[in-house]
Amino acid sequence: MARLSIYLAGAALSSALGSLLASAILTMDSIGTLKGWRMIFLVEGLVTVGVGIAAYFLVTDSIQSAPWLTKEEKALAEARIKAENVVSTEVVESMRLTTLLGAIFNVPVLFNGLILLFTQVTVQGMAVFLPSIVRTMFPHRSVVVLQLLSAPPVFLAAISTLMLCYLARKTGQRGVFVLVAAFTSATGFAIWVATDHHQAHLRYGAAFLVGFGSFVLGALCLGWTSANCPSDTARAGSISAVGVIGNVGCLISAWTYIPKDAPNYRIGHAINLSTMIGIIASTLLLLTYLRHQNHRKTKGELDGRIQGLQVADQQLLGHRHPGFKYSY
Repeated sequence: MARLSIYLAGAALSSALGSLLASAILTMDSIGTLKGWRMIFLVEGLVTVGVGIAAYFLVTDSIQSAPWLTKEEKALAEARIKAENVVSTEVVESMRLTTLLGAIFNVPVLFNGLILLFTQVTVQGMAVFLPSIVRTMFPHRSVVVLQLLSAPPVFLAAISTLMLCYLARKTGQRGVFVLVAAFTSATGFAIWVATDHHQAHLRYGAAFLVGFGSFVLGALCLGWTSANCPSDTARAGSISAVGVIGNVGCLISAWTYIPKDAPNYRIGHAINLSTMIGIIASTLLLLTYLRHQNHRKTKGELDGRIQGLQVADQQLLGHRHPGFKYSY
């Protein structure tokens, strides 16, 4: 969860820094023959390519190949992985089709996919349209100033991603923090729906509620999915499936804020308010399901699944194993 939160906080931070960087670049007349948005593409593209080249040499693909870990630290890391995966005895298992399919087609993955879909409608919409929304609040400000005003809510989003994911990991209550984040974001969208563009400062304040609550949802959702996977194969299949379902929201987000709905954008705000309500409802249903399944496993109602099975066959049960308890 910690590494995932840092990774996805970087996505929010890139939007904020992108606004600041774009503001700085647009104050320049040109870079060579390039002007306007072409300068932004050149500078940000060169930085991205440079980081990508460095990552090829710095990022390792396994514990054993990590040069910065000592022999004792590698052994400790592998022991911790084995301790977390109660139904598996292997640190790196071989890929099995049955395990992969079981990880994709199960209730928690489908619910998390739906939650991520709702999240992507909002997050991708905010990433693209927030400067346009801010422009309706301060129509007489320059492009550079509007870019600067768009950055603070997204900076807060990066901070909330790190903070809420840390608290979710420490408390083991990921679903609760999904509800907190969704409710906070829903409050911001409700303010946007209930007000008009003349109430600029109230609307700008609501942007911070939206930023605080919406961007963290992706990290919480994917972290929750990962926590409920009993093996590496299951984790790969589950996170991929959730990502595929969730990215449908990116397609929807492109049509949430349309020019004819300006300056109040009530249709777009109402759509995003609805997605937050959908996340709250989906999370409550998922929590109910997970608690019910854990209760059945604790009472021994599912112990029959492993009777007569060898250890290797028991491992193939994955999340259906009576010894595997879901995380909330």
